Amino acid sequence: MIQAVCFDMFDTLADARRHMEQSESDILGITPEDWGAVMWEKELCRDRGLGVVKTVREMIDRACDALPFPVSDEQRQAVEAARRERLRQAVTEIDQQIVDTIRQLKESGLKIGLISNADVCDRLYWDQSPVYPYFDDGIFSCDVALLKPDPEIFLLSLSHLGVDASAALFVGDGGSRELSGAKAVGMTTVCTEYLFRHPAKERKVIQKSADYTIQQFRELLDIAMK
Repeated sequence: MIQAVCFDMFDTLADARRHMEQSESDILGITPEDWGAVMWEKELCRDRGLGVVKTVREMIDRACDALPFPVSDEQRQAVEAARRERLRQAVTEIDQQIVDTIRQLKESGLKIGLISNADVCDRLYWDQSPVYPYFDDGIFSCDVALLKPDPEIFLLSLSHLGVDASAALFVGDGGSRELSGAKAVGMTTVCTEYLFRHPAKERKVIQKSADYTIQQFRELLDIAMK
């Protein structure tokens, strides 16, 4: 019997892709793809997720310093402001079906947890999210120096919630091999494609670790409350 449901954040609850990185890249006069390439460069991405990068400005500076042209302080300030606003919108403007589903799960007596690979900017506005009041626990990788799919981050969440893995669901879009990590510790896995569906090649790999796949977020109610 399910006692807890743990969620991924981005592409699962929050749609950070809606605005992508257009405003940030526009400020710099480059394409969103070029800006994304420096922001998601392997070392910077790891340091962001593990909390090595302590401030939003440090993150922006490291990305700007990797560009093949000088970036002024005024531009850096504008890029930081744009990124903060984009992430604020993503975390606070949650789709109503998602809000309603999580509310019903909570009202049914289930414990609700968050397990997110996130940097210092990603987590800034979590306590302003409309779903925040329904969560019993929230784990951000930058706070605990653990990244999905490391089993330890899932075990930490289960410990905080006080439930066994066999009594918990993990719900995510499947990025960062999160479903395989959750499955490895004994959680039941749900791949949600409500906000985002991975390209066919990636999706085929993700599906191998998914016990369930849902297209509508409300379908989770039938899985968690049966």
